[in-house]
Amino acid sequence: MLPLRVYNPSFRLPLVNSLLLAVNLVVFFYLMALPGQEVTNLVLKYGAVPEKVWQGESWWSVLTAMFVHDVNRTPHIILNMLTLAIFGGNIEGALGHFRYLAFYLLGGLIAAMTHVSIWHGQSAAMIGASGAISAVMGAYLVIYPRCTVLFFTPFLGLMRQPVLVYMFIWFAVQIGYGYVRLKQGDGGGVAWFAHLGGFVAGIALVKPLQILKIHSSRRQAHVAAPGRVGQDRQTIL
Repeated sequence: MLPLRVYNPSFRLPLVNSLLLAVNLVVFFYLMALPGQEVTNLVLKYGAVPEKVWQGESWWSVLTAMFVHDVNRTPHIILNMLTLAIFGGNIEGALGHFRYLAFYLLGGLIAAMTHVSIWHGQSAAMIGASGAISAVMGAYLVIYPRCTVLFFTPFLGLMRQPVLVYMFIWFAVQIGYGYVRLKQGDGGGVAWFAHLGGFVAGIALVKPLQILKIHSSRRQAHVAAPGRVGQDRQTIL
């Protein structure tokens, strides 16, 4: 499924989302410029290898892995960055810059750990931003379920449906393929359970963070109000 547009204009410049897009693309093009063996070494170093992470080695790789993409799978990073560009800006607007960054990283971390916990005996490195982006999608479902999204599917062509429908189809696909891989005992290829873990994390995390933003805004307004009143009184007196 390829999202093309969401009919929900953002009125705030998505600085963090733009930065995340830039970092992912810079890393991708940097890796493309390197010799093949060097790329492999870096992927093994910065990708999340379930076996190593489960044993307490390279624990930091669950964070670095979300900024590394396979240079041999260009469509993957195109899909990821397009999805992030379409959905991420509105979530950043809803949470604020710093909360959105924390949300993105935590969502990606939970997604990676979901994959690691299920495939902890695997030695294949997990890379890509899909888990963190899945968290963004989960958040979008919670905050904007009735917004309309234009997307393309291989079998049905162009569709324009509510976000709720789009996310339901997407989630069903992840469960289906994840179940097949689980039955086969193969955790390689697409990290379906990372997608699912990130999506659920996004659903669970976004509302508390949004409430924190509202409370923070109210506190700032409350602190600022007495100062303005005092200034008004001084002017009147």
